[in-house]
Amino acid sequence: MRERGVVSSRPQLSSIKVVLTLLFIVYVVGVVWPLQARPLVFAEISDNPKRDYKKMAPLAAYVAHRMADLGITGSQVVMAKDLQQMVAYLRDGKVDWVTDTVFPALVMQQQAGAEILARRWKKGVAGYHTVFFTRKESPIRNLSDLVGHRIAFEEASSTSAFLLPMAHLIQGHRMTLTPLKTFRSTVSKEKVGFFFAGGEINLAMAVFRKQAAAGAFSNGDWEAAASMPLAMKRNLRIFARTQSLPRALELVRKGLDAKIRRRLLEVLLTAHDTPEGRKVLHAFSRTKRFDGITDAIRQQIKQARAFLPVVQKVQTP
Repeated sequence: MRERGVVSSRPQLSSIKVVLTLLFIVYVVGVVWPLQARPLVFAEISDNPKRDYKKMAPLAAYVAHRMADLGITGSQVVMAKDLQQMVAYLRDGKVDWVTDTVFPALVMQQQAGAEILARRWKKGVAGYHTVFFTRKESPIRNLSDLVGHRIAFEEASSTSAFLLPMAHLIQGHRMTLTPLKTFRSTVSKEKVGFFFAGGEINLAMAVFRKQAAAGAFSNGDWEAAASMPLAMKRNLRIFARTQSLPRALELVRKGLDAKIRRRLLEVLLTAHDTPEGRKVLHAFSRTKRFDGITDAIRQQIKQARAFLPVVQKVQTP
């Protein structure tokens, strides 16, 4: 006969086991499941995927390795053939992280809801601007003197050697620019004619040889002997400059898991602190470091955004 007041412990132990099992299931479903194992996808717009893959892959692997606890199993590098394809990749969630210059970044933000995460010191510099230059003996002294003359740009996709100076002239100085088939084409007295030289050194040469009254490319190109040899530079001078822009920007897709986003930013901001990190940064087009988006950088981006309608109009076929 069981004594009154004495209760068996077996039912209590069973209840505890059930509770612990339920707690474990809640933990697995609530914490682990949302971060499913998958690669981190790093992307760029490229006309030379093989070359750019070699630059990007070491950094992608470096970052992914530091996200293993978040379910990231490795890295994948994806190339888009143009801006429209990259926007589609971002909208469809096919890429996580994108690197580009400011105008394409603003289009991705506008059309795909991408978030600007950090500034990249591409080729060792945090920012850059466009310089307008001409021959020393030229009568051109300011931008208004360009009316009725030719200006040489590099190529249609260049930020500092086409998009920024073009927008600066059209929106900032209310000029009308017209494309020329060649540097020999006639220019209207009321317009500024432009043509693409197809490379920084070719652009400088066009001004040096008087094929163009002026040229425009980045302040970095002006200082680099590869794009502005001293023998030519002695005969040229800068007569105007644009505002500065971030050299490059890193973006993440809309809806990227907040933990992955935070970790990505953390890894990028500290990569330059270690020998391994500096090595992969250097391989990535001589990137010096990444830094966060400050108020000063936001102001630069805001100024660039004001030019975006003009840039998009010029880029539309």
